[in-house]
Amino acid sequence: MIPLSRRHSGAALALIASALLAVGWHRAFAANFDPCADPERLLRLTAYGSDYEVDVDHLGPGDRTPQQRVDGKLPPAVAGERPLAFRVARASEPYPIYSRSFLVVPLLPEDRTELRELRVGSDVLPVYRVTDDSLGVIRFTRYLLIQGVDPVARLLPSGIASAWPQLVHGTLPVTAFVVSGAAKPEAFAEMEGAAEAWLAAVWTEFRSACGH
Repeated sequence: MIPLSRRHSGAALALIASALLAVGWHRAFAANFDPCADPERLLRLTAYGSDYEVDVDHLGPGDRTPQQRVDGKLPPAVAGERPLAFRVARASEPYPIYSRSFLVVPLLPEDRTELRELRVGSDVLPVYRVTDDSLGVIRFTRYLLIQGVDPVARLLPSGIASAWPQLVHGTLPVTAFVVSGAAKPEAFAEMEGAAEAWLAAVWTEFRSACGH
């Protein structure tokens, strides 16, 4: 341990006391803050269809914070192709989302990931596009991350930028809307369009449920 000089010890003690006070304030008053008006509605949106299951206490490998999970399938977007699979993951803290364990299909070395904009009315959503064509069919995943009630392009920088408001008002929950599929090259564009239409639909319902 490196001893502090008397000149700096007072300032150091003040910083430590301030940090402890802030953490204590957060735990006492702000730990359960959720800006969504009706978060329970997010478990059963109309866009999910009828073929889905809800798990309100899902724990992934190594997770300490449980997630609310919705897993389901959508009717085939193209005749003869497999149905799209979707997943909704929502956690009161961002840590379970950092590992991307919410993805329906695990990532492969050949995956290509890019961030593109998806316009839904006047909203511009940052959507991650993961694509792999190494297996003869095109496997793809599209997902949207929402911190609190706002879509975010990159979760960690967004969390750092809002660290002080979250410390005072409460940690913002994080929601991931994910849709995945596999298609022959000639059916890929239509399947991808259906996936993006689903993201647009769940975002519209999310806004309605959360009063955003």
